Amino acid sequence: MKKNRKILSAGLPSILTILLVLALTALCALSYSSGVSDLKLTERTVQMTGDYYSAVAQSEEISASANLSGDPEIYLLSRGAEEWDGDYELALDAGSGRTLQVIYRIQEGKTVVCYRGLGGSAEEEWEEEYLPVYQGETAWK
Repeated sequence: MKKNRKILSAGLPSILTILLVLALTALCALSYSSGVSDLKLTERTVQMTGDYYSAVAQSEEISASANLSGDPEIYLLSRGAEEWDGDYELALDAGSGRTLQVIYRIQEGKTVVCYRGLGGSAEEEWEEEYLPVYQGETAWK
């Protein structure tokens, strides 16, 4: 009987060690796959954010160019803007199938960006409330 106890006492730590190594290997594999997924998501987020800010910069360049041109209305219409209740709406590509909807308002001969909204495509109808970005006057004088 003593021989059976020695075999059992030597085999139990070996089995536990093997199970522990298997569990740690599975945890390592899960951590690696999670890290790869996080990397892909981060790269996609960086690309989408860069595309969005490029579209915002383009909208500001259009506003500045419209102000430098002699006639902002004609400049905005030449860039493909559509007149909408006295404002001018322009859809800019924001990457990944998204569109940056920009509404320009002309106040005292100057072009002001009134609204920016991110949508899925240029054909979508916008139902959101009008969100003013800048109304042309500031509290600081």
